[in-house]
Amino acid sequence: HSLLPHSFASLLFGLAAKRSMPAHHYSIGDFVAAMRQSGLSLDLSELASVLRSLRELNQVDVARDLLGSISNELIEQVPKADLHTLVTSMWSLLALREHEHVLLAKVV
Repeated sequence: HSLLPHSFASLLFGLAAKRSMPAHHYSIGDFVAAMRQSGLSLDLSELASVLRSLRELNQVDVARDLLGSISNELIEQVPKADLHTLVTSMWSLLALREHEHVLLAKVV
């Protein structure tokens, strides 16, 4: 099964809002794998939402894994991003203690 990036972002946002984890036979990692199977990547606003949700769900390792695989194309979206996306990205990176990540340098 695959999961489109915007559906993945919405799913995690809902889980974080409810402060609940998926049913025992699914994991956040399963959802990440399904999103990657789609062959599409997150855009910057989706990534910001996903990182915030992962932090709120205490899924720091999953968030760091996603950060390690972001493309230069995504980083190039920063100058055109809206204020909400920039602030959410910055908050998420700081909350994840990713002070040295290239994305944070671009946001700030």
